[in-house]
Amino acid sequence: MESKVLYTLEYLVGHLDNIDNLKLKANILRNYEGRNFMEDSPEDIRYEDIRLDLFPEVKKLMRTLMDKFEEQYGLKIKPVPTSDPNEVVWAVVHQHNESTNWHDHATHTNYNKGAKVSAVYYVDVPHNSGDIVFKVYENPFVTKMYLEKAETGKFIMFDSTLLHCVTKNLSNYNRIIISMNFTFDD
Repeated sequence: MESKVLYTLEYLVGHLDNIDNLKLKANILRNYEGRNFMEDSPEDIRYEDIRLDLFPEVKKLMRTLMDKFEEQYGLKIKPVPTSDPNEVVWAVVHQHNESTNWHDHATHTNYNKGAKVSAVYYVDVPHNSGDIVFKVYENPFVTKMYLEKAETGKFIMFDSTLLHCVTKNLSNYNRIIISMNFTFDD
């Protein structure tokens, strides 16, 4: 008898210094304070998802991440094609004591629409304001958790099927991130 490994799960982590976080933060907070949330959908979208204007800095961020993915893996990705751009890129603001429960970006219609690679970019992350935790089922009996520290300017790209959550914001300041979904470019 033997155990065999089906796959190795990787995720890409790095920092970007070519992105203007102040411009991103101003846009996100304007929409947040204006209560410009995405519709609460039982299928795909949680109440905390904030609409994001697709101004040049957001497009630059997306292009930079697509280039980083291709540089690392030799595969081209593109934003998931959709009639609503905010199903591809959106923001989340966590206030004190807020967190995000376990979820993935591939359930329901998202995966059928093409979400294969997801990303998070940390726009403004105060100390102790919440980290991302990935949950991996090593086998039917063992679950492992992997914590990745959040830092301003950091990005993480991962398989859209990967379960993840965000720990509680224990700081007294807002934690601001941008999330994205990509698919493979044929």
